[in-house]
Amino acid sequence: EPEAALQSPPRNHYIAEKFEIKGGSKSRVAAAIVAGMGAEAAAAAPAALVTPPEIIHECGAMRLWHRLDDKFDQPRMNAYFHVTLPAIEATPEAYVMADLLTLLVHDRLQDGVRYPAEMASLNAGLDVVGQFTMLSLVFDGFNDKLPKLVEAYFNALANFEVSESRFQKMKEERVKGYRNHGLKPGRQARSLLYQTLMERNAGELDKLAALEKITVGMMRDFAAAVWGAAAHVEGLVIGNVTAEEALGLGEMIRKTLKGAPIAPDAFPTRRITVIPPGDARFAIACQNPEESTNVVYSYFQLGVSTYHMRAMLLLVQQLMGEKLFDQLRTKEQLGYVANASLETLYDIAGFRITVESAFHPPAYVEERINAFLSAYPAQVAALKEDEFTKTRRSLVDSVLTIDVSLTAEADRHWTHINNQRYQYYRGQIIASEINKISRDQVVEWLKHNLVPEHPKARHITVFVHGKNHPLNVTAETIVAAAATAATAPSGTLCSPASSSSYPPGAANRSL
Repeated sequence: EPEAALQSPPRNHYIAEKFEIKGGSKSRVAAAIVAGMGAEAAAAAPAALVTPPEIIHECGAMRLWHRLDDKFDQPRMNAYFHVTLPAIEATPEAYVMADLLTLLVHDRLQDGVRYPAEMASLNAGLDVVGQFTMLSLVFDGFNDKLPKLVEAYFNALANFEVSESRFQKMKEERVKGYRNHGLKPGRQARSLLYQTLMERNAGELDKLAALEKITVGMMRDFAAAVWGAAAHVEGLVIGNVTAEEALGLGEMIRKTLKGAPIAPDAFPTRRITVIPPGDARFAIACQNPEESTNVVYSYFQLGVSTYHMRAMLLLVQQLMGEKLFDQLRTKEQLGYVANASLETLYDIAGFRITVESAFHPPAYVEERINAFLSAYPAQVAALKEDEFTKTRRSLVDSVLTIDVSLTAEADRHWTHINNQRYQYYRGQIIASEINKISRDQVVEWLKHNLVPEHPKARHITVFVHGKNHPLNVTAETIVAAAATAATAPSGTLCSPASSSSYPPGAANRSL
């Protein structure tokens, strides 16, 4: 009888055993030959840049997309799902319980599911997304056993269990997470902006206060209530997996849902606040009293994203990035971080500039950012035509980059499903739009959208003050600022992709 400590571990049921390729490049070549192409030409022809997935199942409870891989010839698959749960209320308490639910499910599955699955190269993710309106479940790995992992997670959600001890442990971890999140001033600035713009959001301190009140009984009741209420699943299954297998996966998921389908007028909306023309400023002290770095987060809101607007924003980002860094970081030495980027929130386009500085007060940094933006149209106008064309060509090549892995392709498709606009050919359309943009058009666009002095510019600046330049305001100023934050927006911009409709995004499927 061998020593118990020397016995082999139990069999890992997540290790793949079947590796046959069910589609792959051979199926693509065979299809080309059937279509009339010669065998040699078909074998040499590259895969299409984009091959969208197709809907293989649609009902009141689910919309399921599928694509059998014909490029990468690997026995792998990706499966992504969003579970819309309108029963998650718009309160900090509901937000933190939804967040805690994901941690507790991961924790429950850690030893018996997650660890052996990871040893077998299967990965799973669970998070709260969509302004706390849905759960996101993402899976990837060898296709033979990945459905077992998907089933384990959905069953864990449907039959939620947690002990008092594990609840307290995960609650402590989440408390630490909320406390540490704002210690980085850059995160604090972004969090304040999102609280200002998003209809369903709460700051880390509000979440922390709500989390302190949550008990294990409240957590159990919450999980049972949200999963037992109306729900809708939208999913993508892609890779070395047939349509029949994907349908079987979808059927298994639907069996875990305990509530009715969501009524057509009950789908949650994700709204973004309209910033009125002009400048608005919000200043807060850094959460970490020992932090010396200040942050200036300058955000311009531009409206509902279109192909042309996204093309313009990508080109402006490409043109501006190096120039902004050179001016504000290298020449003026404002700080170690100085960057510019487009920022799209639920299909509402924006552009932001971030500078982190321990050496200058935020007001001075903002002044230098604004000076750069005001002078930048003239810099672009002075750009040589061949240099502008070269930059534009480089951007087009980047936009048209071929997917290098199954996960890269899956992520790209999921982006278009997630925003419910289903613009699978967006890259090619935007590349075409970029090629049409002239230098003079960029100059005019900059003058009307990113120059702070322009009367129609919609601009918010967030200051986070470190200890070197403390925030010095009176109680009356704080109250006035809070009142301004509550009343300044003139309405809400609601992206067409996130408005209430059923089926979700049906109105935009042709885009």
